[in-house]
Amino acid sequence: ISYFENEILELRKQRLSKRKINEKLGFTIKHLTNFIIRYNRKQHKINAGIPVKSKDRVAKNYIVTQEMKINDLKYIIPRKGSMIR
Repeated sequence: ISYFENEILELRKQRLSKRKINEKLGFTIKHLTNFIIRYNRKQHKINAGIPVKSKDRVAKNYIVTQEMKINDLKYIIPRKGSMIR
């Protein structure tokens, strides 16, 4: 469904209902609802400055850069602070 992300967002901007979007693209209402929830959650994190963590498995020849380490720390440190309180 993420392959159709641009199309879905364009249809949402045109104020089409979920039912009409589903009929046009061939998804169920549950698929579209879950996609919209995931998309909104991701956008809220980006707007708040929270790095978006990848859920995928890392490849064997994966190289960790300094920037990736910093992003991980930005993600981990606020969470540990909330657990300590």
